[in-house]
Amino acid sequence: MLQFSAEQFRQKLASLEAPEKKFNEDELEMLKTVAVEMIKAMRDVFGGSLDRKTVWERISNGIPIAAAKSGGKGDKFLAALLDYVKAEANFVVSSDGMKRVLETVVRMTPETQRQFIRTCVEYRMLLCLEAREEVQNARI
Repeated sequence: MLQFSAEQFRQKLASLEAPEKKFNEDELEMLKTVAVEMIKAMRDVFGGSLDRKTVWERISNGIPIAAAKSGGKGDKFLAALLDYVKAEANFVVSSDGMKRVLETVVRMTPETQRQFIRTCVEYRMLLCLEAREEVQNARI
């Protein structure tokens, strides 16, 4: 019978178990870049029924929840996160940023999709910080 530590069990349950492949720094930076683009796209499609003041908090809180629902699949992760931020269909279908992120994520190997999700969970606050900074700089 297999024995798991509590942490191993949580990671397995959330489909965040250790990657089969070791990712190098360049690959991890690429995943972080995609994650920042994802967060900016989520900001653009953020549901109108929610308080706009909570956009960054809601996106940040939704990442681990979406990860737990994803089963390690990138498209399910994005779908769950869209659901969490109550994205409206009209905004989603007209979002070029969301389309680019989806295309990028679904082209990833299954291992890379799982690592992308893990990266989003692990660095979620820092990714939101970077996304917000990029949005602010784009306004200037």
